[in-house]
Amino acid sequence: KHREDRRRRELMTERERLQFCEDKPSRKRLAQINSELTALRMEYGLSQYQFKLWVQPLQHRYGRHIDSRTAQCIADDIWAAVDRYLFDNGKDIHIPRLDDIVSVHSNDNATGIRYRNGSILWFGLKIQVSRDTRNAYENEALTRRVKYCRIVRKQFSGRWHYYVQLVLEGVPPKKHAVGNGRVGIDPGTMSAAVSSESACILTALDEGVPDRTKQIERLQRAMDRSRHATNPGNYNADGTIKPRRKCWTYSHNYRLLQRAKRSLERKRAASLKSHHEALANDILALGNDIYTEEMSYRGLQRRAKQTTRNSKGRFNRKTRYGRSLKNGAPAMLLSIIDRKLRYEGRELHKVNTRTFRASQYNH
Repeated sequence: KHREDRRRRELMTERERLQFCEDKPSRKRLAQINSELTALRMEYGLSQYQFKLWVQPLQHRYGRHIDSRTAQCIADDIWAAVDRYLFDNGKDIHIPRLDDIVSVHSNDNATGIRYRNGSILWFGLKIQVSRDTRNAYENEALTRRVKYCRIVRKQFSGRWHYYVQLVLEGVPPKKHAVGNGRVGIDPGTMSAAVSSESACILTALDEGVPDRTKQIERLQRAMDRSRHATNPGNYNADGTIKPRRKCWTYSHNYRLLQRAKRSLERKRAASLKSHHEALANDILALGNDIYTEEMSYRGLQRRAKQTTRNSKGRFNRKTRYGRSLKNGAPAMLLSIIDRKLRYEGRELHKVNTRTFRASQYNH
């Protein structure tokens, strides 16, 4: 109803017309339009605080299972999705399936989900946390104050495994030394080149990570055959899915294949993240003044707009670098480096390639 409101449509049309005007009356009117749009949004209850008010009756209804702190965090997560839909590039809002809900957390360690002396306390339950008490890193990290807890579940081949994540105060203990000096990173979709005054690194972003693509594709084909067999009415004669299809019915075998596929994806994601953490430590050992190019990886994933043909007359694919970015994850490497630099009071410098033309300089 908010997006279809006539007043909102009129204000948005006027806002688009005045958006690039620089005269003083236009800027003043633009500020008034923004205030009116905010007031209209508040009338429909679309704000983070109002979402927390909406969740209160539901929390009282299921108060035996969900505490108020956890319900507030759920409301914050829902608002984050709505915020992306309203103000960013979110396309639609989806209700998550049961298997897609993989974590629940509180916003402090005083009520709700609490960590006390190696155990999780929640609604009268006392769950012992299994950990390596001889691990020096964990022992030193647990000397910090626990701010809040998060319970996470991960899909293995046969069952779910549950973990507790502790959000601690301060910075984590230091395991690797950080060097001094300037370092440049040129990340590609599947490789990265690193240069410093003392050394250079040229490596594949998925080096040493097991390639499970064939196994996942084989499971996907088996899942498609199983879904086709249990839902024949949802397919056309040529095998395409009907636009106005009924609800899907999944067999027990389909769910077993789905669990196996999710387990393989989890293994590959964990291996890739471990490799990026180690590569980030190697880069930080070269220096702490790190520069890289500012790049839109989301733009590299978009399909090409123009239809072209190759030398044989066949149509070229419109897909671009989506699979390469998924396998290499260069953005994750840069975010890890930026996170580790912030522990040192620094940040990753991103150079605007439109204003700084690197090819015109003698490095």
